[in-house]
Amino acid sequence: MSFFDEVGKKITDVGQGTIQKTKNLADVAKLNSAISEEEQKIKTSYEQIGRVYAVKYRENPDPEVADFVKTVVTSEQKIAEYNRTIQEIKGLIPCPRCGSMVDRESMFCPVCGQQMPRKEQPQAAAYCTACGAAIVAGQKFCVSCGTPVYNPASQVTPQETQTQTAQDVPVSPETTEDEHN
Repeated sequence: MSFFDEVGKKITDVGQGTIQKTKNLADVAKLNSAISEEEQKIKTSYEQIGRVYAVKYRENPDPEVADFVKTVVTSEQKIAEYNRTIQEIKGLIPCPRCGSMVDRESMFCPVCGQQMPRKEQPQAAAYCTACGAAIVAGQKFCVSCGTPVYNPASQVTPQETQTQTAQDVPVSPETTEDEHN
């Protein structure tokens, strides 16, 4: 039985060695994780120190970091401009009272109830001969019906448009009367 005892002892030793190696690997992984956490804390602290410095000495930074502060200021200005463009694209304007972003067509701010300022529409230079929509100077086509705007002098008032028919739509020199109808 000594052979079996010896094999059993070797298996036990190998098992114990494997268990110890596994425990060591787990301990190393825990320590590496703790190191990563501490490195992240240092990184966050450096960022906060930089932010505090950039705000405090924005106007008069130390020459050694002046370029970095200038880069931060320039990037902040670009971000603000990009945000304004995004708000324009989305059709949002800031509420004059609370600063919330409000749809430009809203009459009142949904957050504080402030009446929103109304932007005046440009005055119409004329009116479309087909549908009576306002034609602003520089338009080449009516934005309501798509009728070409050939000559502002040929445009009519909305009242006159109501009495006109579709046959009164101007015909361009490139199209014939048959092509138009």
